[in-house]
Amino acid sequence: MSRISLVYFTILWILLQVLVEVNCQMTPFKPSVFYGHTATLINNKLYVLGGLNFNGNPVKEFFYLDVSVPFNTQELSWKDLSDLNMVPPNYFATSVKGGPNNDTLFFYGGLTTDQTMALVYTFDSQSIVWSIPNITGVNTVRKYFLTAIINNDGRMYLWSGTVSGTNSFVNEMLILDTKNLSWSQGNLFNAPIPRRSYGTALLPNNKIIYMGGTSVGTTYNDKTLNIETGSALPLSEIYIYDTIYDNWDTKITSGKIPSNRVGFSTVLGIKYFLTAIINNDGRMYLWSGTVSGTNSFVNEMLILDTKNLSWSQGNLFNAPIPRRSYGTALLPNNKIIYMGGTSVGTTYNDKTLNIETGSALPLSEIYIYDTIYDNWDTKITSGKIPSNRVGLDGQRIIIYGGCFVNPGYLDTTLYVLDLNTYNWYVPKISGNIPNPRAFHKANVVGKYMVISFGNGDRAAGENDILLLDISNNDEYVWTTTFDPVDPSVPKNSTMPSPSFLPPSHPPSNNTTENELPIERNIHNYEQAINNNSEQEVVQIPRNENTINYEPIMILPPVINKNNYNKNTINHEPTITPVNNYYGQEIKNENATNHEPITIVDTNNYNYEQEVNPTSNNTNRLSSQILNINFFRLLNKKLTRI
Repeated sequence: MSRISLVYFTILWILLQVLVEVNCQMTPFKPSVFYGHTATLINNKLYVLGGLNFNGNPVKEFFYLDVSVPFNTQELSWKDLSDLNMVPPNYFATSVKGGPNNDTLFFYGGLTTDQTMALVYTFDSQSIVWSIPNITGVNTVRKYFLTAIINNDGRMYLWSGTVSGTNSFVNEMLILDTKNLSWSQGNLFNAPIPRRSYGTALLPNNKIIYMGGTSVGTTYNDKTLNIETGSALPLSEIYIYDTIYDNWDTKITSGKIPSNRVGFSTVLGIKYFLTAIINNDGRMYLWSGTVSGTNSFVNEMLILDTKNLSWSQGNLFNAPIPRRSYGTALLPNNKIIYMGGTSVGTTYNDKTLNIETGSALPLSEIYIYDTIYDNWDTKITSGKIPSNRVGLDGQRIIIYGGCFVNPGYLDTTLYVLDLNTYNWYVPKISGNIPNPRAFHKANVVGKYMVISFGNGDRAAGENDILLLDISNNDEYVWTTTFDPVDPSVPKNSTMPSPSFLPPSHPPSNNTTENELPIERNIHNYEQAINNNSEQEVVQIPRNENTINYEPIMILPPVINKNNYNKNTINHEPTITPVNNYYGQEIKNENATNHEPITIVDTNNYNYEQEVNPTSNNTNRLSSQILNINFFRLLNKKLTRI
């Protein structure tokens, strides 16, 4: 073979390898985890870590599902972050959202074969960095088969569980302060017997409810989920731990009590009409209401500082008329919204919920209290305004799935516990009811209970996500379509998405604001701008196994500061591209939800927003990404020769 032929052959071989690598990077990510994972909701992203695959082997996957956009459970668009993951393969661990800014994933315990695995890991969702925190306080052993609960003050509670490497059950309440990174222990007087694989949830009053689980070793059938050896604890008793007063209480339940079970999920039902609101600074706001023992309405804004345990009062100038049983919620900007309710005594029909005497206040006006500046504002609503209504909702616990002791009759997997009466009942359910599962995770997102993965009678990759619409107490609906249009689900998300993949669903028709995908393997999302230059320096990885960076120079778009978008609120400047590296035009003629544009920083815009391409330029953008990846990988191959 001649020298020239050898060169051509080498080049062709390199090109083939590059094309294979590029194709792999453009392939949608499909998780292999089956059950035993953790699932943590942070800023509209459901992060999934670890677990066991279909064959029972631990995995090191780390990925998320964006719940700020609509999706169908049959066409999930997962975003893979496994390249950033420093946590060894593990399963049956636990995690919560906490930290000073309530945007950090705290991961604890679990089973692993890696003896170097730390007890606690943290993932900063803003800087996209994993780390091992230095925590002071009591020494603790690794535990698994337990569920962490974090209260409103940022303290993470880890009760009981199994000690790693043994089958012994530990009787302790570990408390991790996620803000100050310190360990402490809680009271065990009147605590229930130690157990694992129980159900638990945080109640609105900062109390934690525990139920079920097992205190012995158990085995179960993977298909029927019937427990074959061992036993499960009954749900005729539930146990409540008060995180404020550090004490335990036991409640006896009634009604249609679920069969004994382990490995089930527990969530708190949706809350629409709560009176107490706590802001991000730990102050609890109690506005109006009825004086105990009377039918009189009080006109006051009481404020309880839950950190310093001190009372104060807020401003009432421009406040609405006093009322009770209203709807309220804390907005992301530390403002509280109030609506509806009643200012007179009312009675209603228990079945139809129609008000029979008295009246309810209209929802054509809403009232906003600013907890920072201590003032009130009134807004007039429009559109299809709901009828006047009053009531208290959300006082219920929903459990799903689990392995259970066969009760001798056809059991159901979904139960509801009324927290006012501690009465169990089976809700009315419609939709395509899925096969039961165990050792899954459940999160409440908007009006849905989102169930992720789980063991049971299903194939690998089948129904990885289940959706149960729990917005209507009279009937829960199994659905495959997620709609984030809900006051409890903010529209914006601030974390860059490390993926080249376009979203599985195009943006809605009323917005043309585009987002530019960001490379999946980027480790450093900071971008430097030289104000004396017309070029932008973007840091990218030199190769996939290092964090050294080579700069790529990208000419910025030209900004016409005099040409503002007249139909927007924030009046962003119109952006005109000057090249074809990332040169798709970005216009926003009708949008009202304006995230910052990613490309330039001349006017101090946020560079770290993900930008999704519209359907009109997806092909052009994909071609540009393919070209960039192709030449980058070609350069890497050539440097290895």
